[in-house]
Amino acid sequence: MNLKRLLRSLATALAGTLVVFAIVIGAGLMLSGSSPDLSYRTLDYDVAVQADGSLKVTQHIDMKLRARDGDTPWRQLYQKYTLREDGLTNITDISVRNVTAGENYEQGALASPADHSDTSWDREYAGHWYIADVTDGAENPQPFDPAKDGYEISDNTTSRRSKDVEIGWNIPATKKASSLKFDVTMMLHGGTTLYKDVASWQWEPFGDSNLIPIGKVTGIVRFPDGIDASSSWAWLHYAGVSETSRMDDGSLRFSASDVRAGQYLDVVAAYDASAVKPPSGWRQGDAAWVRQQTGRTYLPKLKQSEDQQEIAWRQQQAGPARVRVALWIAVVLAGLALFVIGMVAAVRSYRESQYHGDIEYWREPPDMSPASAAKMADVMGLSKGSVDSLQMTATMLSLASKKAIAIYPGPSSLYRGIDMSNADNVRLAGMIGADEGKAKSLGKTMTIVLLPAGFDKDAKRELNLSQSERAALSLMQKVSKRVGSPVFDLDGMKRHCEDWKNGYKALNLFTEACSSEFAMLGATRNGGTLASWMGGLGAAL
Repeated sequence: MNLKRLLRSLATALAGTLVVFAIVIGAGLMLSGSSPDLSYRTLDYDVAVQADGSLKVTQHIDMKLRARDGDTPWRQLYQKYTLREDGLTNITDISVRNVTAGENYEQGALASPADHSDTSWDREYAGHWYIADVTDGAENPQPFDPAKDGYEISDNTTSRRSKDVEIGWNIPATKKASSLKFDVTMMLHGGTTLYKDVASWQWEPFGDSNLIPIGKVTGIVRFPDGIDASSSWAWLHYAGVSETSRMDDGSLRFSASDVRAGQYLDVVAAYDASAVKPPSGWRQGDAAWVRQQTGRTYLPKLKQSEDQQEIAWRQQQAGPARVRVALWIAVVLAGLALFVIGMVAAVRSYRESQYHGDIEYWREPPDMSPASAAKMADVMGLSKGSVDSLQMTATMLSLASKKAIAIYPGPSSLYRGIDMSNADNVRLAGMIGADEGKAKSLGKTMTIVLLPAGFDKDAKRELNLSQSERAALSLMQKVSKRVGSPVFDLDGMKRHCEDWKNGYKALNLFTEACSSEFAMLGATRNGGTLASWMGGLGAAL
């Protein structure tokens, strides 16, 4: 009995686990179905700070392209940058390599993919990169020449002129791709300001206008020769999960996970001013090569600003963090409470299910129907098979013992021509045993005979039939009418009842009678209800 309960409980727990797992997986699939068409699987930066303060940036990009609505192919990929007089002034020395195809792209003319077929696009424009001025919108790109269209570096920090540029590369028409890798290299100018004590810059790989989610961002920033960890300082600004570390040579390594659309990341750095040198070939009177504020020191102010930003950020995060911690503590405490209550209820229910009195002896059988006895045997774990089958079998055997029906081995054809309502069992056995063919058919089916006592109302009252026995006898009598004889075997009953549309009603009467009888006994009561509720609430929690 205990093993059966244990197996039933394990099956229920497994089913609940599978349901929760299916819900979680279904929700994950629904969310993945709303993923953007374009995303970066990984984005790795290699930044080398030049002696003149410019930044040589190489991006190692691994992107994923999903099939777009209408099967519009992918032909053009791009990034946008903002040039400002008081910040990034120009982008030069651009190169693009298709790592997946092993192809170096050349600079090409501006072209709109919508104006070309896949064939002409692949033939004339694929395999080229471009840079364009998109200040007036991406629909109206204008040529941009870094040699003359960038801003000059100026010490004037009050100017706010800016322009947007787009660096893109044309790929062969592609419906979708799980992984496309590119190396994009460029030189960024004007972002560094030289002070009396340090040179400082702020580099923003992507801003809050970025719409491309990124699975993992990594990068390394290498400072000029002579700069190590003691003569350089760096800070990473990112709202999500990130890590930074400084290497022995002073280089900064950083990583950020799960970059969502609208999140930004930037790096602020400073290093000793003595490492800053003019570019080769520069002469006095040439255009400025770095923005200068050499009349004042900057490092103490920068450290103070970064410290204040970190404190403000931590204070901003503290409130939601406390709420999350409080919620998790509440969940844990609620889970422990449900566990304790459920265990106590389960132990109490088990103890109540055990017999606590002395062993009692009855000379007469207990006053319960055969169907109720079969149900009780199932509750006590004394039987095998389905309860419905056991109840019907016990009831039929009881009807046979009370002479309402008779049950004989073999098909009904064995007894054709014999008055089965008053048959001599010894004579029947001898007749069948004398015929080897008839003897072999005995184990294939059974013959049911409805005896006169089952039809006579007065005789039926003397049989003292229970509610379930009366329902089973009524069911057999209705089957007898469909067969056309009070003598029929199980095969014939199955054959004649296949198209019996209302047969389930007669069977339901028997099932309901069995349930009613057992309920009226009051022999058992449901236990473990509280434990079950606690388990269900725990699973939901």
